[in-house]
Amino acid sequence: MRVKRASVFLALTLLTLVSLPLSADIREILTFRDVEIPWTLRHGDIVMEKGSYDVILIKHGIEIFCLKIRQNGKSICIIKNPERIKYANQDNLYEMMQDPEVSSESILRMKKNEALNTVYFLIETGDCQGCRFQKFRFKAQSVET
Repeated sequence: MRVKRASVFLALTLLTLVSLPLSADIREILTFRDVEIPWTLRHGDIVMEKGSYDVILIKHGIEIFCLKIRQNGKSICIIKNPERIKYANQDNLYEMMQDPEVSSESILRMKKNEALNTVYFLIETGDCQGCRFQKFRFKAQSVET
């Protein structure tokens, strides 16, 4: 009886240890290719000139989202700590799918706040497999005045 309990405990421990790295994987959820960014941006010490970039929403673990900006296959910067914006009926998936205000397609919008010299990237995931009907706002500083 003790051997059986010990083997069950050992099996559960091994399964737990094996599944831990799986929960911390980094996955690309959405990719917006050849997005034209009309402003020169700064994030930390990185300056991104006006131009065409790939903008990628990545998910790390269960609830951590970041925005990766890539050009010519090379990662330029990662913007962390998005503001999560809730839809009015966020708790009812069926109502969200029926709501004409909520898009089922993935959308990327950019907006510049001239007063704060800030550029906002607003991403609506739509009916995306990795995270359904989420809305995030990332921000970066604009170098231009």
